[in-house]
Amino acid sequence: MKTKGYTLVETLVAAGILVVAIGAAAALAVTMTAFEEGNATVSRAFNYQEQAARLYRLGFTPDEVIALLPPESSVQSMNFTTNSLTISNLGTVETATLEMVFTSGSAITSATAGANQINTITVVRPSIR
Repeated sequence: MKTKGYTLVETLVAAGILVVAIGAAAALAVTMTAFEEGNATVSRAFNYQEQAARLYRLGFTPDEVIALLPPESSVQSMNFTTNSLTISNLGTVETATLEMVFTSGSAITSATAGANQINTITVVRPSIR
């Protein structure tokens, strides 16, 4: 009587397929973690710039804004360029161009680690001085 079962070759092929699938899942998990870390870094930098713009709109000077905000590891530098603009029948408004240099990418993926990006926004507030 012949017993039924799997041959050694069938078992090795199934194990090989399983190893390839587990390897692909691990590579995908590492890649997704790297992208999530990079996105979190960029999100923190944009939030930092937004908070600086809000403080400027509240009437703080650029030096006061930079002094008030805590250090952010992803932000390399932040520069204000201010200007006054007079609009007829509305008065004077102050404008500031807020340029931020920040590090994007994550430490996990070497291709994007430490890539500096620049984001510039213009902030307008009524003249209070």
